[in-house]
This record gives sequence, structure tokens and C-alpha cells, in this order.
Amino acid sequence: MPDYASEMLEALYERLDSEEKELKGLPEGSLIKVGKSRGKTKYGSLEYYQKGDGRKQKRTVIDSAEVEKLARKKYLRESVFRVKKNIAFLERIVKEQISVAPSDIVVSLPGVYKTLPGSAFFPKESAAHRWAAEKYVMNPKKPEGRRLVSPAGYKVRSKSELIISQQLFNRNVPHRYEPLMTDLGWDLRYSPDFAVMRPADGKLFIWEHCGLTTDPDYMFRFRKKIDDMHEMGIHESKNLIITYDDEKGNIDLPDIVAIIEGRLLTWRKNTQY
Repeated sequence: MPDYASEMLEALYERLDSEEKELKGLPEGSLIKVGKSRGKTKYGSLEYYQKGDGRKQKRTVIDSAEVEKLARKKYLRESVFRVKKNIAFLERIVKEQISVAPSDIVVSLPGVYKTLPGSAFFPKESAAHRWAAEKYVMNPKKPEGRRLVSPAGYKVRSKSELIISQQLFNRNVPHRYEPLMTDLGWDLRYSPDFAVMRPADGKLFIWEHCGLTTDPDYMFRFRKKIDDMHEMGIHESKNLIITYDDEKGNIDLPDIVAIIEGRLLTWRKNTQY
């Protein structure tokens, strides 16, 4: 998992910059009610200006477009106030936090521990690799459709699945291709594209890749499959990874790498929480 405090801080910096720039383009004055006409409220703009030694008011009736601009300005000012408060709060957290990344913890240990293999600190990692190496029943449907050979030693059905398989293999992530959901502990007739076990803690993820995104029938079946998984407690926020081809049938390789590094390996290497 990533360092959420730093990520939130970066997002707030961007939001503050955007909202302050927008504020500069909005009109002066604040919104006031100036009466009613045919049962509808009429609005105006109230501005203060200096005249001589005194402060004067200027009230102007405005149209709906100007009303919306002043409403937007009021909202943005309140938003900027809150964002600045949260930035100050998060800056203190980021400054004072201590990393709980497993790799950082290992590095901080006395020298004698640093000579030990990773399995000494992460016993579930060895179990995850044993799980991946065990024989299992692969989806028996249309085996002839698996024509592309993965470096992991099995065949896959599409070039996008081949890319995912290559990236998992290159990073030594324990996984299985098209296992039976029933063998994974779920009462579903489907086989997922991949079942992936996070090395550090043995958590099991289902990885579904959506290839034919421009095919309505395919998309209907894909959504039904995902809905059935949701009913079994398999969700994107917990243990489900979903990726997509674009309209030209291409997969986003940087996105695949980011998912593997961020959800499947970061916990082991450099997570903060």
C-alpha cells in the first residue's frame, strides 16, 4: 500500500493551486438578496470601496450568470480555507511519521539480522511460491484458444494476458493462470484470468482482464461475471484487480506495472502502512 498521507498532501497542493487560480478570475463582491419579483428571489452584488476617509457600499442587481460566479467564489473561498488547514495538518504528519515499510524495518535491525534471507522475516512468502508451484486444474473450456506461450511456462489466450503474465513472472509474483474458482474457495463456475498471491502476507487476489471492450455481448458477459464475484465478496477495494484493453485492443503496460508494484509488491518492499 502507498504512503497515503503524502499522496493526499500532493493532491491537496494541486487542488489549492487550481482553486486559487480560479478565484483570481471571479468578480469582486459578495452575494446578497435585493428583493423578490413574481415570487422569485432577486440577487445582487455587494462591494465595499474606500471613498475619502470612509468605507462605502455599492449594491448592484445582477443576472443569473453573475449569481453563479459569486456562488462559485464563496464556495472556493471556503474550500481554500479547509484545504489549507488540511495541508498544515498533513505536513505535520508527513514530517513526524516513521516508516513501517517492511524493507525499512529490516534495514534498521542490528547487523546480524541483515545477513538472513528474506524468508526469515516473511515466512508467508515461501508458502506463496509453493502454492504457485503446485499442480492445479486449469480451465478445461476451449484449451485450443491458449496459443501464446508465457515465460512462466503455460499458454495464454491473448497478447494482453501474455503481457500480464510476463510482468508477473519477471517480478517473481506467485500466480496461477485460469484456475477454477471452486479450487480457490469460491462457489463460482468461472475461472479467473489470473489468481495472484501477494508474497508478503499470502493474500489472494483475482485478476480479470477485459479484452474486447468494443464488443457489446462480450462486455455483457464480463459485467455479469464481475457482478457474480461481487456477490461472493470479491471486490476491487479488497481482492479484485480489473484491467482493460483500449478500443484498439492495446493494454496499458505502465498501468500493469503500477498495479503489480503498488498492490502486489509494495507491501513487501516499501509500503508505509
